[in-house]
Amino acid sequence: MKLTEKSLAVLNYVKENGNDISMKELALALNRTERSVQANVSDLVRKKLATRRQVPRKDDKWHHDTYVVLTEDGLNYKPTLADEDYEG
Repeated sequence: MKLTEKSLAVLNYVKENGNDISMKELALALNRTERSVQANVSDLVRKKLATRRQVPRKDDKWHHDTYVVLTEDGLNYKPTLADEDYEG
C-alpha cells in the first residue's frame, strides 16, 4: 500500500506521539495548515490506517475538536521499498 510523503509524515507523527493526536497539534507539529493535514488524514482513513474521533468543546456546543487515532493496521504499517515516496 502506497502512502504519499505527507500522509506517511502524519501517520508517523501520530504513531510516535501517543496515537490520539488533535488535528491542531498535527498541523502545528508538521508546520502545515489544518486543512492540508485533513487531506492526508482522509487518505489514511480511506486506507483503513486511521480513524477520526470528535470531541465536543466544553464551552461551545456548536463546535468540536477532531483527533486522529491509528487503527491496528496503522500502528503496524511499515513502508516498503516499493513505495514511491518512501525514503528509507
